[in-house]
Amino acid sequence: MEQLINSMHLIHNKKAFTSRFHSHPENEIVYFITGSGTVNINNKDYPFKPNTFSYYNAEKPHFEHHLED
Repeated sequence: MEQLINSMHLIHNKKAFTSRFHSHPENEIVYFITGSGTVNINNKDYPFKPNTFSYYNAEKPHFEHHLED
Protein backbone atom coordinates (compact mmCIF):
# COMPACT_ATOMS: atom_id res chain seq x y z
CA MET A 1 0.00 0.00 0.00
CA GLU A 2 1.32 3.42 -0.93
CA GLN A 3 2.13 5.61 2.04
CA LEU A 4 -0.14 8.66 1.97
CA ILE A 5 1.67 10.77 4.57
CA ASN A 6 5.46 10.76 4.63
CA SER A 7 5.76 13.09 7.59
CA MET A 8 3.82 15.61 9.60
CA HIS A 9 5.21 18.74 11.22
CA LEU A 10 3.64 21.28 13.53
CA ILE A 11 5.30 24.66 13.16
CA HIS A 12 4.43 27.77 15.12
CA ASN A 13 6.05 30.98 13.98
CA LYS A 14 6.31 33.62 16.67
CA LYS A 15 6.55 36.55 14.28
CA ALA A 16 5.82 37.61 10.73
CA PHE A 17 8.25 36.19 8.17
CA THR A 18 8.75 35.24 4.53
CA SER A 19 10.11 31.80 3.70
CA ARG A 20 12.72 31.38 1.02
CA PHE A 21 11.72 30.21 -2.46
CA HIS A 22 11.99 26.41 -2.22
CA SER A 23 10.53 23.05 -3.29
CA HIS A 24 10.22 19.52 -1.89
CA PRO A 25 10.64 16.06 -3.45
CA GLU A 26 7.12 15.19 -2.23
CA ASN A 27 3.70 16.87 -2.31
CA GLU A 28 3.05 19.24 0.59
CA ILE A 29 -0.14 20.30 2.35
CA VAL A 30 0.03 23.24 4.76
CA TYR A 31 -2.91 23.92 7.09
CA PHE A 32 -3.04 27.42 8.57
CA ILE A 33 -4.61 27.26 12.02
CA THR A 34 -4.11 30.97 12.72
CA GLY A 35 -2.45 33.96 11.08
CA SER A 36 -2.72 35.42 7.61
CA GLY A 37 -0.58 36.11 4.60
CA THR A 38 0.02 34.82 1.09
CA VAL A 39 1.51 31.79 -0.58
CA ASN A 40 3.24 32.18 -3.92
CA ILE A 41 2.96 29.42 -6.53
CA ASN A 42 3.91 29.95 -10.20
CA ASN A 43 4.63 33.62 -9.42
CA LYS A 44 1.02 34.16 -8.32
CA ASP A 45 0.02 35.12 -4.78
CA TYR A 46 -2.87 33.38 -3.01
CA PRO A 47 -4.13 34.70 0.34
CA PHE A 48 -4.47 32.51 3.41
CA LYS A 49 -6.25 33.05 6.71
CA PRO A 50 -7.14 30.84 9.69
CA ASN A 51 -8.60 27.44 8.80
CA THR A 52 -7.40 27.41 5.19
CA PHE A 53 -4.74 25.28 3.52
CA SER A 54 -2.38 25.28 0.57
CA TYR A 55 -1.26 22.35 -1.55
CA TYR A 56 2.08 22.22 -3.35
CA ASN A 57 2.94 19.61 -5.96
CA ALA A 58 6.28 17.86 -5.63
CA GLU A 59 9.22 19.83 -7.02
CA LYS A 60 7.02 22.94 -7.53
CA PRO A 61 8.86 26.04 -6.22
CA HIS A 62 6.88 28.15 -3.76
CA PHE A 63 7.19 30.45 -0.76
CA GLU A 64 4.98 31.79 2.04
CA HIS A 65 4.68 35.34 3.36
CA HIS A 66 3.22 35.41 6.88
CA LEU A 67 1.86 38.78 7.99
CA GLU A 68 1.30 37.86 11.65
CA ASP A 69 1.83 35.11 14.23
